[in-house]
Amino acid sequence: MDLDKLKENWKKSEISPYIEDEKIYRILDKKGKTALNRLILFEKIGMYILLPLIIIPFLHNHFLPTAPYPKFSVTLFVGFCIMAFFWEIFKINLLKKIDPVKTDILLCSKYITKYKKYIQYELLIGIIWFVIFLLSYIFSFLPNIHPDKLIMYYIIQITIITIAIL
Repeated sequence: MDLDKLKENWKKSEISPYIEDEKIYRILDKKGKTALNRLILFEKIGMYILLPLIIIPFLHNHFLPTAPYPKFSVTLFVGFCIMAFFWEIFKINLLKKIDPVKTDILLCSKYITKYKKYIQYELLIGIIWFVIFLLSYIFSFLPNIHPDKLIMYYIIQITIITIAIL
């Protein structure tokens, strides 16, 4: 019988489960902004990490003069770091265009889909670049290897590249 009394009290109080549109927008804005701000933060961290990476081949050549990077590898590495820096700026600007409160949901969805597609391209291009960079470094040692040990050298390098890709 308590259940009947509870139902009657509920009907008498006329409490409606209606949420105002403004509250919904505030909730969406708060949740969307924090996730978006985290993405932008991580993209900025990636961008700032790329700049000091430019000096790595030069440090390697200075501290390991017996196995220096060839000029092609150094140029490839530095060029990639510079291009990746500007690519990060492009992605940050794309993420800053997303505003779930002020812009249309369809437009926000379009930007998010573009961003996801760019991340997939970035991964594919990064793997291809890494393989090319590693091969350019590996092939610089071929003239120094005795012909009898060349097959073993190829097997080791293919294993290293396979592990690196996985």
